[in-house]
Amino acid sequence: MHDKEFDLTTPRLELRPLDDTDVASLVRHWGDAQVRRYLWDDKPVTVDMVNAIVTTSDRDFKRAGFGIWAVRLKGEQSLIGMCGLRQVRNSEAVEILYSLRPRYWHNGFATEAAHAILRYGFERIGLEDIVASYDFANVASAGVLKRLGMVEASSAAADDDHQAAQHQAAQHQAAQHRAAQWHLTREKFRRWTVPPTLPPPQL
Repeated sequence: MHDKEFDLTTPRLELRPLDDTDVASLVRHWGDAQVRRYLWDDKPVTVDMVNAIVTTSDRDFKRAGFGIWAVRLKGEQSLIGMCGLRQVRNSEAVEILYSLRPRYWHNGFATEAAHAILRYGFERIGLEDIVASYDFANVASAGVLKRLGMVEASSAAADDDHQAAQHQAAQHQAAQHRAAQWHLTREKFRRWTVPPTLPPPQL
């Protein structure tokens, strides 16, 4: 039995922290050519890599209260993807991550899961700002970020020098992976009008 403290639900989805039982499914998911080209720069995904990610996520939940969630359709056992938060390397910035199996693309599931994670990060953890990046070629991912109310970091003025430094570090890392950098503040999230198909998730 896993600890249900961090479980989230939305109208169509159930999210729970990754654990060892998800490794095989994640290897298949992230190893899919359509997913790998954007998320892993087309590099092979190994069991050891996924085990390390699950271990790090578990540590982050215990340390910071956030990590990576497995995403499933309500009432079903098969993993359809993942969504979560992690701290950007060499920065205090926290970024949102998400990926879905291709057969579940274009159904609004990524937006639904990501909105639940953003709400968790802002309202339960108290984060002030969350960043995101996507491969320039991944137009669909850019659409998800726009629907969530995120804006390109280059077009948004930082509130102060500290926030600017966080964005700069996140942008530097994104640039190394040919990715565009976006962000969203807690205040803007509170004002953002969520599409009617996405009522607040159950926290």
